[in-house]
Amino acid sequence: MPTLTPTKDTGGTAKASDVVYVEPERTVTDADLAKMIDIDGANAAFVADLLSACLAHERCGTHLYRSVAGRTNNAILKAKYEEFGDETLRHVGILEELVASLGGNPSYVSPLARAVEAADTKALESTYLAAGGLDPMAMEMAMLDAVFKAETIDHANWQTLGQLADALPKGAARKALERAVSMVEPDEDDHLTWAQDTRARLTMLQASSSVMAKAGAKAEQLMAEVKGWLTGTGTGKGATAPAKKAPTRKGPAKSASKQSAAKKGATAAKTAAKPATAKKAATKRASTAKATGAQKTASKKAAAKKTAAKKTAAKKTAAKKTAAKKTAAKKTAAKKTAAKKTAAKKTAAKKAPAKKSAAKKAAAKRSTGRTAKR
Repeated sequence: MPTLTPTKDTGGTAKASDVVYVEPERTVTDADLAKMIDIDGANAAFVADLLSACLAHERCGTHLYRSVAGRTNNAILKAKYEEFGDETLRHVGILEELVASLGGNPSYVSPLARAVEAADTKALESTYLAAGGLDPMAMEMAMLDAVFKAETIDHANWQTLGQLADALPKGAARKALERAVSMVEPDEDDHLTWAQDTRARLTMLQASSSVMAKAGAKAEQLMAEVKGWLTGTGTGKGATAPAKKAPTRKGPAKSASKQSAAKKGATAAKTAAKPATAKKAATKRASTAKATGAQKTASKKAAAKKTAAKKTAAKKTAAKKTAAKKTAAKKTAAKKTAAKKTAAKKTAAKKAPAKKSAAKKAAAKRSTGRTAKR
């Protein structure tokens, strides 16, 4: 079962930054990614980030289709949303297998993937702006617009992966990319063509609908109109008439066969440029590794300086405390000595009168003895 929300429990990893904290054991760097991803002739770390972003968009696509399928009031749109949602879930699994086959982690979330998820989340939120209002048609068009935008990016992502595969030298990585693209790109062609045609068709239906022309139309009438879209059973004149299919612009959605022919025609020119491309990619990876190594060395030196500074400060603090204790001990000893001297003086002062009295008595006795002799 594909993973729709990478977490710590699914083995999620990410790059740490000034504004993003990642647990040390879950942190990866460009150097780590370059070692994991086995792909010659390309910047491995960037490819890992790109595949992570593509995965994030596919995962958000499954959430989008599940949401709009549950809220649409049109049975035909609901069926298509559910069909495309199931196919998008399959695309998530194919991308996860591709990343794993290249040596990467399908639960790695790159900085670009976080940005993609934020944008896709806002696109889904926009479809709720009309929810609960009296204009169900606006809500239907908002949901279809979100699908069209999502499929436009999705289609471009898979076209880019196909071009990346063509630029790689022959090997396991190229085969894995080509296999994934061949399995998904036909679906993406269908998704984008359907979304573009249906959007144009529903726009024309509303433009010609007699119900939409009435400013005071009740919600029940609008709901009935929405349910009749694409079936010819709506209440408005514009809906009862068979809807003409909007002309398809073939630019953004080429068929797989046409793309294959175009790829073959460009193969010779690309093959000549591949050695140079491989060398450039290797040079970039080497320079990236050197830069990363230099950053790590600088970080280690800075950490060592901080540690040494902390130790020096600790020693100075300890020395100050020791000196303060010695000073306090000396002051205490001096106070005790002074107290002893004071006590001795007091004791001597108390004993002095007694000594004088004893001396007087002794002198008196001696005097009395002499008088008796005479």
